[in-house]
Amino acid sequence: MPRFLPTSLALFLGLVLLALSGCTSDAYKDHGTIADQDRRAEPVFQSAQAAEKDGSLRKAANLYEKIKDDAPGSKYAPEALRSYARIQVERKKYRKAFPALEMVVTNFPGYPEYGVVVKEEYDMATYMKDHPTRWFIVRFHDWTKVVEFYESIAKNSPFSPEAPEALRRLAEVHVKQGDPDLAIDALDRLVNIYPRNAFAPSAFLQIAQLYGSVSTGPNYDQGTNNRAQRYFEDYLALFPNAVSLSEAEKGLTISKEEQARSRYILGEYFWIYRKNRQSAKVFLNEAITFAPESNAAKDAKELLARIEATPPAAPLKKLSPLLESLAVWRPEKGEGFGDPSSSPRPENPKIGDTVAPAPAVATSSPEAAPPATTPSEPKKQGLGTRAANALFFWRKKTP
Repeated sequence: MPRFLPTSLALFLGLVLLALSGCTSDAYKDHGTIADQDRRAEPVFQSAQAAEKDGSLRKAANLYEKIKDDAPGSKYAPEALRSYARIQVERKKYRKAFPALEMVVTNFPGYPEYGVVVKEEYDMATYMKDHPTRWFIVRFHDWTKVVEFYESIAKNSPFSPEAPEALRRLAEVHVKQGDPDLAIDALDRLVNIYPRNAFAPSAFLQIAQLYGSVSTGPNYDQGTNNRAQRYFEDYLALFPNAVSLSEAEKGLTISKEEQARSRYILGEYFWIYRKNRQSAKVFLNEAITFAPESNAAKDAKELLARIEATPPAAPLKKLSPLLESLAVWRPEKGEGFGDPSSSPRPENPKIGDTVAPAPAVATSSPEAAPPATTPSEPKKQGLGTRAANALFFWRKKTP
């Protein structure tokens, strides 16, 4: 016989032994086996039902909560959690009721009334959205909890009918809170995950409108305006029979007019401040293309006419020789200020170099020879002198 069993057979036998020993999942391993939890939860559940029938809601809620804490994996746990949530809803304690229903959704996906529990979650979140919470004499909307509840429904019950409705309600909450970016994110999930849902067309249109609302105008970046324009165009292409076509066409027109005005502003800038005819004409023509019937297109046509009527300016002379001669002075032989017969300077003099004097001219008689003198060190030329000489030579060479 082989000394060791195959690995797969060993794993199978191990799982069978664990099942026979009553081992539960990691979530409930600290509460004992399922059979032990059922045995402990049965009398508590019966006492809770009796207390609820007698009208002792607080006592019943405490007993249901005991089952939730001591026997969360028992067969009585789903009903106990629903009953606990129902009592908390009657007491307006939604912060305690929703987590109990969420435990049913998360831990008992095979519960026969799973869809009913999800519907109860959605109704609870919607009630909190539409009705303010009362704390003594103060009333306020607990938007943080409302957002948490809707996000929980969309995440934990993605295949339920309430999931796309939760995303739509979530977008409404973010709009009320003044956060269009999060509203766009919720609607974008609705469109991408549930493209055939009845709310998909209205979500498409609302995304375009939200992008248009956060646009900063023609004087600034057109990124959000371009996104709004794309969503308006997609809406008109994907839903040609939608009810809000006129509203989408109006939004698209406004978006294109803003884009055309932005191009006109760029063209005007390049013409007035940069003196760039070509760039200005490109932007102005784009303004006319984007919205031919807009006021921006009309202004662009007028500016184009003025540009065409203005003769192009004479090209400026290149100053590169002048700038180069400022750095290194390189005069030709015989050129310079003074005697034309003077000897040429060194080929590449640098700033601070001295220039050797011209050699003495030989004469026939010593009387005609000039007196011998000690040549003095020539003066260093400053930047002004070199600039004047360079300008002189440049003008002389330039026709």
